[in-house]
Amino acid sequence: MATNGKSIPEVVEASQFILRSKDGAKKAELSTDKRGEPKLTFFDGAGVARFGVRLEGNSPHIELDNEEGRAIATLGADENGTIALSLHKEDGTVQLMLTVLHSEGGPGIMLMDSNGTPRIFINLLAGANIQISDANGKTTHTIPPKAKRK
Repeated sequence: MATNGKSIPEVVEASQFILRSKDGAKKAELSTDKRGEPKLTFFDGAGVARFGVRLEGNSPHIELDNEEGRAIATLGADENGTIALSLHKEDGTVQLMLTVLHSEGGPGIMLMDSNGTPRIFINLLAGANIQISDANGKTTHTIPPKAKRK
């Protein structure tokens, strides 16, 4: 292939590609992670990773990061078809998770406390359900109430 008299290879192979601006700043990187999974990362003007797309096995994930490079929002799917959107506080701790549980067949909302412990889980699995947990993650209330064992 030729463009403006220059020969351009049809295939370029490498283990990593880095896109730099005219001033040499890293703007994007296409590489593999420690497990060998592909990822594409975009960097801000300070060189901090702010947006990424990656595969974990056959599962796609998108991540938005704050100025410190910590996740503030993630969107992903697992191999069973469950889709989750997680919103994080500034330190990266998950605070809210919205899910569509394909293997179970319904949507769910999970609210976490400041430590990331799930405290309230609302779902529509076999009807509407609400589960409330204490700070240790132990279920304290369910709506509708679970049947008591005899």
